[in-house]
Amino acid sequence: ANTMTLLAKLVRKNNAKVIMTWATRLEKGKGYELNLQPINILSDSVDLISDVTLMNQTIEKLVRTKPEQYLWNYKRFKSSINY
Repeated sequence: ANTMTLLAKLVRKNNAKVIMTWATRLEKGKGYELNLQPINILSDSVDLISDVTLMNQTIEKLVRTKPEQYLWNYKRFKSSINY
């Protein structure tokens, strides 16, 4: 799939910490709330596929908390696979 792997590679190589950051739109156009949360995107298996799967699951969990806030028309996957 077209999932970004660079973050997982850098985290594993440099033992870096990841802080997920997102903004939540406030009601009636009153601005945004900035959220920061330390997360672990490294799986126990030391496998890149497992790492990016965990990263995607973390993002999915966040989106499910407020799906109306997600930018659904964002073209994350710019290419498609023809089956």
